Parts: sequence; structure tokens; C-alpha cells
Amino acid sequence: MKQLISISESLIDEALSRAKEQEAVYGHNTGHFTLKTEKENTIIGVIGELTVRDWLNDSAKKSGSAARFTESNLGAPIDLILNGAVDTTISGLHVKTGLWRNWPTENLEFGIHADQGIESSGQPLVLVTLLKSQEKWPKFSRIEGFISCEELAKLPIIKKGEKFKSSGVISRTDNIVTSFGQYKPIAELSERLFKV
Repeated sequence: MKQLISISESLIDEALSRAKEQEAVYGHNTGHFTLKTEKENTIIGVIGELTVRDWLNDSAKKSGSAARFTESNLGAPIDLILNGAVDTTISGLHVKTGLWRNWPTENLEFGIHADQGIESSGQPLVLVTLLKSQEKWPKFSRIEGFISCEELAKLPIIKKGEKFKSSGVISRTDNIVTSFGQYKPIAELSERLFKV
């Protein structure tokens, strides 16, 4: 089951602050490719990370677990760090976030940058979508689910310049091709991590 979440003003404020720190170190438009138009990619990504952190921490609290997720240091290979969990090899999470006009369908594809090595990291990947708003920042997010790095390693790679079959969008970098229907409910990950 996907988790639909309202994005609070306090979360936006926290995301703006963290994104500002990140951009001070790494620049605004210096990721895997340079965008021709200005787009707040850093902030969108941080909103996704904070959404996942808060949902999972609420889930841990409800289950009586003392484990909690925190943001990693800027530039770390994972986005969220897991503290205080027992009986798990998971130490953190990768989070990817997309901004959409409409909620994506199960068959729509989403690319994961192939050069980041997520598939060999040993840590799961969580996918978040944000719904575009008439206002400056999105009002709703949806945690699509998670996929293990082992599952990610078995998926095909699309080369830079090739088109995603489901959308016809040209890939701007080499991407591991996932579809929204491949992500398992985040509640399954929560149950696994927060056993008491």
C-alpha cells in the first residue's frame, strides 16, 4: 500500500534549510546532468528524504521500537541512517524523489542513476513521488515503496540518449530502469526494521 502524506510547512522549512546547506557545498545544478531550466532539484530530493524519515520514525514509535532514522552527512552514499535497530543488516536507505503532474501508474518507469552503485550498496531504495501544486511547493507526497539492492541489480539499464518505453522521455544519463509496480509497500520494510 502506498502512503499518501500531506507536506507540512514545517517540513518545507526544514527541507529549504537542508537544501541550502547542501547547495552551499555542492552547488545547485551540479548533479548527473545540467538542467536547461532552473528547477529546485535539491529541495525536491530533500522533501522526499524528510517524508520517508518522518513516516518511518512515526512507524517505529507506534511499534514501540527505539530505532530512528536521521539524515546522513551531506555527500554520504546513503540518504538516511538507521540508528538503534536490532536484527537487521540495514544501516540506512537511499531515497529517490520525482515531481509529477499526476500520480504515476504502476507501469510507468523510473530511472535510477546507474553510476551511483545503489545496486551493490547493501541498502534498500525508497521511491517518493510529489504532486505538483499551483503553489511554490508541493502539498502532497506519496511513498511508493521500496526495492532491495539485490532486486535493483537484476534490472535492465537504459543508456544515455535512449528513450524510456513507458513515457518516451529521453534518458539524460545511464539509468537502471524500474517501474512503480516493482516497489514493495513501505510498511513491509517498517515491520522488518522495527521488531521489538
